[in-house]
Amino acid sequence: MTTAAITTERPGGRIAAIDLARGLAMLGMITQHVAIGTTKLPSEPAWWALHASAGRASVLFFVLSGVALSLVARRGSSSASTPAMLKRGLLLLIGGLYVALTFWSGSILHTYGAMFLLAPLLLRRSSKWLLVVAAAAFSVGPFLLATVPGSIGLWLDHQTGVHGWLLSTLTLVLFQTYALVVWIGFFAVGMVLGRLDLRRPKVAAMMLSVGVAFLVPWTLTVDALNRRLDRVDEAKVAACAGVEFGKNGEPIGDVSKACQQALKPTNALTVQWSSFSRLTAHSNTTAWALQSLAIAIAVIGLCLLLPTAVRRVLRPVQAIGTVSLSCYLLHMVLVQDFWQLAGGGRPGVSNWHQIGVLGAIMAIEMAFASFVVWRWKRGPFEWLLAQFTGGGNNSARPRADQRLGSDHPLPIEGQRRASVQLVSVGE
Repeated sequence: MTTAAITTERPGGRIAAIDLARGLAMLGMITQHVAIGTTKLPSEPAWWALHASAGRASVLFFVLSGVALSLVARRGSSSASTPAMLKRGLLLLIGGLYVALTFWSGSILHTYGAMFLLAPLLLRRSSKWLLVVAAAAFSVGPFLLATVPGSIGLWLDHQTGVHGWLLSTLTLVLFQTYALVVWIGFFAVGMVLGRLDLRRPKVAAMMLSVGVAFLVPWTLTVDALNRRLDRVDEAKVAACAGVEFGKNGEPIGDVSKACQQALKPTNALTVQWSSFSRLTAHSNTTAWALQSLAIAIAVIGLCLLLPTAVRRVLRPVQAIGTVSLSCYLLHMVLVQDFWQLAGGGRPGVSNWHQIGVLGAIMAIEMAFASFVVWRWKRGPFEWLLAQFTGGGNNSARPRADQRLGSDHPLPIEGQRRASVQLVSVGE
């Protein structure tokens, strides 16, 4: 076994393995957005790679955002100052809401922006408190999603004017697909990971092993529970066939004893646990969140451990992670237009044709990112965001109240110009 150094691309710059993981997340999001999803693919092992990206790639992206924020703050970059983060968050929130409300309902940008608005507060908290935030998001968040939107839905429908729009927008950010009440947990965990000494191969190996060790038994246990709940649901449907139910879920009219027996002991339990135990993509349940988080941690650990030769081959993917914002906006155009023009969404088209179009989209993304990184080092939208936020000067030292908590394992002093080196173990 030999060791290979993973260096950043430039002094005080980015960690290559983190960009690689972000590039993989970006490719995973493209995969799930072109509609080659769990409803159109068989479940044989050969297709598992495409199934796995559904709803999990975006979690990896959010975790990496928290990692990157901690790394940037540790280097003493002005990008981690409160004004820069608030400006960045406001721009992403406004732009993301426009995108989500006009032509791309599945956009992550508004939730991404909301997290950066909260980032100054989170950045000053210790790792222990960040883990408390994550635990609350993954336990209380699903409960809020299961209760609040249904409770306030009719009330929101009667709210008009500016305040009605603001309330609807707030509901979108807090409780829709990328619900802030749950997804803030991924961001917080990422910040904790970014405070680890990622230069040490033992840390990377720990992340990989912990992620896998949690993922396998957790998935098997939750899947067994869900199968049991599904059998309960099927028995209830069979026993209550032909019975009409009111808005509150109560049966209307006379029902058989079999239906009464099926409803009485299981109805409340089934409704309660289905809001926490489902593993469906973007279900925002506790079980799904913990499973997706374990996958994200394992992928980051794996990328940190990859030998130099493998990373060199994956450099186009790494380039996507370097200019991920520009690539994310580009993929909207490719998925909306190129996917349709190439026949990817045509009724009756084969899975292999769809995968061919998907491969072409990925190739365009990698070519674009590789050229931009080679020519300008940063993407056009990254440059515009830096100009707006004033985060282009990475040598500026943040104020004392912007530094990481005392539980950070590495000193901030002297980190601004140092080239971060990670050591990986490979053949």
